[in-house]
Amino acid sequence: MKASHLFSLGVVSVLLLGPLAVSAQYWTFLPPGAGPYVRFNLGVTFPEDGHLTASGPLATRSTVQYDTGFAMDVAAGYAFNPWVAAELEVGWRWNEISHVNGFVLDDTVFSQVPFLVNVGLRYPLPGTPVVPYIGGGVGGAVTIFDTDGFSNRAVTVVGSATDVVFAYQVFAGLRVAINPWLSVGVDYKYFASGDASYQFESLVCCGPPLHLKFDGVAMHMVMGNFILKY
Repeated sequence: MKASHLFSLGVVSVLLLGPLAVSAQYWTFLPPGAGPYVRFNLGVTFPEDGHLTASGPLATRSTVQYDTGFAMDVAAGYAFNPWVAAELEVGWRWNEISHVNGFVLDDTVFSQVPFLVNVGLRYPLPGTPVVPYIGGGVGGAVTIFDTDGFSNRAVTVVGSATDVVFAYQVFAGLRVAINPWLSVGVDYKYFASGDASYQFESLVCCGPPLHLKFDGVAMHMVMGNFILKY
């Protein structure tokens, strides 16, 4: 009877401690600096001037000027070693359009939701917690044109429309390790998206529609970030 209890206790111990042992072996055999992480970014955007082609009444090609805006990103990634990491990133870019030649604007915004696959290269400085890095990513972006009033002499449109376009980015930055699990830093990003097209119906009954095509939007970004390793 006593032997039976001991056997049962041994089986339970194996079932409970086995997964923990496997997990411990997994982390033990990872290369130094390797493992999964999550990253959060928040910062400001400085879009370059762009161009808009309007098809329909009074067809025209105009210069577009954007106000400084904001951006945020979140990414889940995996570091293969201290020098190379890959990640999936989603984010938000928001910029108000300040001026379009030939149009009158009322609270008009161009925003983007990028989804990118990034690869980063790091170089931990020996004997310090400082890690410079560079990298890039490719993917796409959902672009959103939203206006409370966008009009020329022939037509006025109100509302929002979306398009999905190609997008890419390159980045470089500096990160400082606070402890083995948390790092904070700052980086520069150059982000660009492809041409986006939107179709709007006129507010006037039976009026002609307005087709808007924005040339690809490029922007410079300065962002703070923190990374949690686990």
